Amino acid sequence: MIDSHYSTKKELLHTYNTINQILMDYNPLGVEGPALNEEYRQHIPQIMKIMNEREQLLAYLQQLFVKELGIIDHLGKNDKISLEELCNRIAATKPI
Repeated sequence: MIDSHYSTKKELLHTYNTINQILMDYNPLGVEGPALNEEYRQHIPQIMKIMNEREQLLAYLQQLFVKELGIIDHLGKNDKISLEELCNRIAATKPI
């Protein structure tokens, strides 16, 4: 069954893969090699459900990266981009 936010399976997969790439680029755990492609996939379904609700998405990312993984400082930044920017990049993902 295709999620109601997507017209086709192609759109769904494109969005899923784009978000995975965003998370791989962010890569706060510093995972390397082939494992990087799989590292953040478990979180993508939830991200896709709330990606159009900015406050919910930001809260989820804060919960994940700050509270669960404890890898971002108290300002919500790692050495690459802020959590706000990560949220913006995900929210800007559009189906093809």
